[in-house]
Amino acid sequence: MTRHRRSFREPRQAAALKLYGVDRVGLLAALPAATVQRLLGNAGRTAVDRARGIDPRTVTPRRLPPAGFRRRPAPLPPRRP
Repeated sequence: MTRHRRSFREPRQAAALKLYGVDRVGLLAALPAATVQRLLGNAGRTAVDRARGIDPRTVTPRRLPPAGFRRRPAPLPPRRP
C-alpha cells in the first residue's frame, strides 16, 4: 500500500511544521489546535481543522451541464413465433 503525501499550500507553513517533525496530515491532525495556531497564526488553526475534516464552509452544488444526448426507449426484444 502506498502512502500519498499532501503538501501544504504555503511553503513557509510546511517548513515551520517540518522543523517540528510534522510532515503528514495525520500528524497535523493529532496536534493540539492551540499549538499549531501559536506557530502559524490563524492559518494554523484552519490547517488543523481541515486536517481533522472540519470545514465550516457551506456546500453549494454546481449546476449540471446540459445533457448532450437524447433519451430513447430501449428496443423491444424479438417476438417468439
